[in-house]
Amino acid sequence: DEKDCEGVGGFKIDLSTWSGFKTEPDSLHIWQSKDDPFVPTHHSERFIEKYPKAILHRFTDRGHFFQSEFPELLEELQNFK
Repeated sequence: DEKDCEGVGGFKIDLSTWSGFKTEPDSLHIWQSKDDPFVPTHHSERFIEKYPKAILHRFTDRGHFFQSEFPELLEELQNFK
């Protein structure tokens, strides 16, 4: 149920009706933290259902990723080809 995520700043995706990307991405990384106050964890699980090749990066203590350092993301960007 998407009603548990009201969206932030006018941004919202209703995954129950979303038809997906216009073109299939070559790679897709989803970053999710269990304690995110804005995006419930089941949203990342729904993305994985739509895009099974996606890579899900799960955390327990990162909130909505408002930290000044994010070494895991930096490593992924440095390895991006």
